[in-house]
Amino acid sequence: MNRDAIDARRLRNRALLYLASLAEPETIALAFQQFERARNMTDAEAALAALVGVDARERERALDAFYRRWKHDPLVLDKWFRLQALSPLPDTLERVIALASHPDFNLKNPNRVRALLGAFAHGNQVRFHGRDGRAYAFFAQRVQALDELNPQLAARMVSAFNQWRRFEPTRREAMRGELERIASQPRLSKDTAEIVQRALGRG
Repeated sequence: MNRDAIDARRLRNRALLYLASLAEPETIALAFQQFERARNMTDAEAALAALVGVDARERERALDAFYRRWKHDPLVLDKWFRLQALSPLPDTLERVIALASHPDFNLKNPNRVRALLGAFAHGNQVRFHGRDGRAYAFFAQRVQALDELNPQLAARMVSAFNQWRRFEPTRREAMRGELERIASQPRLSKDTAEIVQRALGRG
């Protein structure tokens, strides 16, 4: 495929993302049609990316089909986790919590952790920073569990809280509380403790 064809595909898939975000029956159908007819993973992924942002039955149908087709390809399955973690829909936190218990999710798999937890905390600013603080609590708990398995990765994950002082009081205090909770863990690794203490202004 030449450069012009690559650019045309990229533009088409970007346009599809914007059209699907309108959440009109016609635009959702267009995205699902591309998903069903895709002859390559790039177009299928682009269509799925468009569909995960809309509350429609086509979303679940596409997610199920993508999983069935690619579940034996670890790198592609990472994309399946990541796209759901980046969804702007209100149910994203609940979905991420459920995916953290999915048979194909394992804290011992760094790429899978980055795809789900990393994408959610570092890439989904709207849903991670929900005003009720539930996402912070869930994420902090997962960071603590991860710290026992992979301290270096846990340290990178917890940096999602680094900018807590820049938020309004409710979110700021919720993030600070989770940092304090992590810091209080008696067996916290040096890697994670360093990031947490620095974020709290003690390092």
